[in-house]
Amino acid sequence: MMYNKEKFDLQASRFGIILGLFGLGNIWKLINLPYVDNKLISETIMFIVFLLWGLFVMLYIIKWVFNFKDSIEEFKHPIKNNYIGLLGVTMILNATTIFIYYPLLGKSLFVLGLILQLGYGVVFTEQTWKNHYELNFITPSLYIPTVAGNFVSAMVAGMFHYYTLGYFFLGVGFFSWLSLESIIMNRLKKEKFPLEYKPTLGIMMAPPAIACAACLALNLGEINIIIKCLLGYALFQLLVFFKIFISILKEPFTLSF
Repeated sequence: MMYNKEKFDLQASRFGIILGLFGLGNIWKLINLPYVDNKLISETIMFIVFLLWGLFVMLYIIKWVFNFKDSIEEFKHPIKNNYIGLLGVTMILNATTIFIYYPLLGKSLFVLGLILQLGYGVVFTEQTWKNHYELNFITPSLYIPTVAGNFVSAMVAGMFHYYTLGYFFLGVGFFSWLSLESIIMNRLKKEKFPLEYKPTLGIMMAPPAIACAACLALNLGEINIIIKCLLGYALFQLLVFFKIFISILKEPFTLSF
């Protein structure tokens, strides 16, 4: 097999496309328009998401097999390695789609995603403790390996009625979020944030929103004071993001949007 780097050199950050399309599919579940079959549209989008995710996983595995050097460089890069955590996150989310049609396969994919995201979260954190990072390498994408991964794990665990397991991951995600929030805010105060990284500031809205969804899943949909607090902080982050959105638009459009 001839390895073509241009065809198979898939960056882990491309898995962010899966997150965006998955969110779009979920939105269509809630849309109620006359003469529009929102369920069909949602299921079609989710099917496309699953196929695209499968393609990305295959390409990423091929990259590791035939271009190990570049894969290791990505793994060691202080910004690019944040996005490797998306592999486990997207696997867990796709498990919810498959579960509807094939429950056993969906749960198997969920367990595999849990192992993948937790394993990478441990390795990533260990490397973070050992290495020294310059300020420019500290971006909100730091949330992905330990915060996003564990909050999504908690949310889906609640959907599958694994409540004790869900609380475990919720705790890991919550305390990781608190520690990283202070680090990222401190970095934003120290130096001007590079324009090319500004789209990543949108990630700041994700932790409170996903934590809120996870708490809802684990609390059987009952809204309590914690959920209200998380929702309030998520809305606050949204307002802040709207304030800086104009400056972000000065950067040429990329997939990071």
